[in-house]
Amino acid sequence: MAAQYPGWLIVLIPGALAFGLGLAFWLFRRPAAPLAVRRERMIELAGELGLRYYGAVGTEALSSLPACEFFGKTPCEGLQNLMAEKREPPRVLLFDYGWVATPPRKRGASGDDEQSPLYMVALARLPDGVRVTPACVHRKDWFGGPAGIEGLYALHLPGDPAFSNSFLIVGEPRDAVAGMLDEPVRKAIAGWTGRRPHPVVELTPDWVAAYVESEPGEKDVARRGASLCRYASGIAATFSPQVPTPRKEIFDG
Repeated sequence: MAAQYPGWLIVLIPGALAFGLGLAFWLFRRPAAPLAVRRERMIELAGELGLRYYGAVGTEALSSLPACEFFGKTPCEGLQNLMAEKREPPRVLLFDYGWVATPPRKRGASGDDEQSPLYMVALARLPDGVRVTPACVHRKDWFGGPAGIEGLYALHLPGDPAFSNSFLIVGEPRDAVAGMLDEPVRKAIAGWTGRRPHPVVELTPDWVAAYVESEPGEKDVARRGASLCRYASGIAATFSPQVPTPRKEIFDG
């Protein structure tokens, strides 16, 4: 004789199975969702900033970027959410710099796990006729300077102890690097008003690059992107063709 089950149980079992399948599908699809939301917010940001949105571009675009130390040390398969000023050549660019994750890909993971936009980068072209000595400026954290970076040194500036105590520099020759970091430039670099983490500022002969870690699902990605563009552009605008020569006694490294 066939077993008899309550009517509510007959209805509950298919409903529970449907709910479980739906939950499993949602969990499987979840890794891609943050990047899709991020893309929508970046498209809106491009419109607010008056920039042209290009989206994802291949590795060939990397060859047209400035020779930043960061790009040479961080593997990337292409730029995501690229936007640029509507002029040729553009003087402002913003994009996500995705690097190839080192852990092995898990079974069932989506392709977004292998390339995630972990850094947001803003590039601002220096004024015409201005060329600077390549250098990188790192803000100190609670543990001191950034780990694993060679050639860090501090500037001892009697008139600017706040900058001296807050930043570390990478760049040679040191006298030329210190000379270009005059008071307006230092004030602009120290003027980041966004939340942590603080961006790294890299100076190339023709560009200012500011880059910062950014989680794929960062809710305030548009606000951070706007702040990063203003930050890089503000630093670039402070440079002057006249660069003083400092004393060498201001170094400590």
